Amino acid sequence: MKQIIIIYFLLMIFGGSYAQTDFIIGDKIPKTLHFKAIHAEGGLLDIASSNEQITILDFFHTSCVTCIESIPKLMAVQKSLGNKVKIMMVTKQDKNTIEKFFKTNKFLADKNADIPMIVGDTLLSKWFRHESFPHVVFLKDNVVRAITHSDFIKSKVILDLLEKDEIRVIRKNDYLLNEIKESAHNLENKLYTITGYDDAKSPWNGIKFEKLNNDSLKASFNNTSFFIACIALKSIIKKPSFLMLPERVEWNVPIKDKYQYPDDGTGSNVWLMENGICYERSFSQSLDSISIAKLVIHDLEEYFRVHMMEKVKNKNCLVIKQIDATMVENDAVPIVHKLEGSSVLAFLLDYSGEFPPTIDEADYKGVIEIGNFETLEELNYQLAGYGLHVERKSREYDIIEFRKYD
Repeated sequence: MKQIIIIYFLLMIFGGSYAQTDFIIGDKIPKTLHFKAIHAEGGLLDIASSNEQITILDFFHTSCVTCIESIPKLMAVQKSLGNKVKIMMVTKQDKNTIEKFFKTNKFLADKNADIPMIVGDTLLSKWFRHESFPHVVFLKDNVVRAITHSDFIKSKVILDLLEKDEIRVIRKNDYLLNEIKESAHNLENKLYTITGYDDAKSPWNGIKFEKLNNDSLKASFNNTSFFIACIALKSIIKKPSFLMLPERVEWNVPIKDKYQYPDDGTGSNVWLMENGICYERSFSQSLDSISIAKLVIHDLEEYFRVHMMEKVKNKNCLVIKQIDATMVENDAVPIVHKLEGSSVLAFLLDYSGEFPPTIDEADYKGVIEIGNFETLEELNYQLAGYGLHVERKSREYDIIEFRKYD
């Protein structure tokens, strides 16, 4: 009861600050406030920060796999930096739900995870609204210094903020709030402009075409990789007939990781800040989208000195073949997929990401009903009744090669 009265008193005094929503970079938050928490002394956490100690809020939900996987890393950073930082997670979920989750989640139990977490939050999630998790806030001397992704909770980032008063991270802005933007360093060509990652520009949402006046239009894209831009442009020129699996891409460049996201999918936001690109160029309205796409690809190839080529190469793959149909008992396998022919089956196998590219040589037009499967043996058992079989072979198929040139 005493705690409730104190909080009520604080709300009366600082009502304007506590009622505020959407704190942005540069805003100062109220100094004195404790929150109900687990893995915290006295069951409370204080989010106050100073010039000698950074506070990091990492918003969490039990459905967020990335959030869960990041916990051991956050604990390691906290242990390494000691009193220089306070890393705490924040969730709207109640205390009982979170305590039960930590006890029953095998990954967290195996890691002896006990990271401090504010539970039952109703205030911080209004101060720092977000649509996706993780969502991370850096505070120094009770001032919001960054709103970003969990990739940036690293010792170097924290120490740079603490010792140099500098922080270089990607700004996460789920609601496109009106924040102060820092312009990227421009590298200009006579015809086009290419810059690095730029917080002032919208996230990647494809190639945009905007009418400027009666005679010209602008083609642009923002904050993406060289590879994604090239593939998106290529799809304008020619409708894709297959998924761009890793096996369909070959890199003959000194450092592949400059042009596309890391293969393991980790640290993608850090990578984007270091290697992401923005592009814009004006064109005559007399040009169609295919002609413009070809010119933009040429600009990118010229700037990066990397040529994109379509080739046919003999490589390992899966092949769908026709065989004599065999009656099998599939009653024990619940039907999950109803596929309109073997071409859709090939797409399903590609989309799973578990297999090499699939070539459909059966050209089966009937409906295929199958359940879930983990191996080709399990799949082939279900396909036998349709006279279909999938096997590992090598075939010639289309690939894209990126080759460095002088």
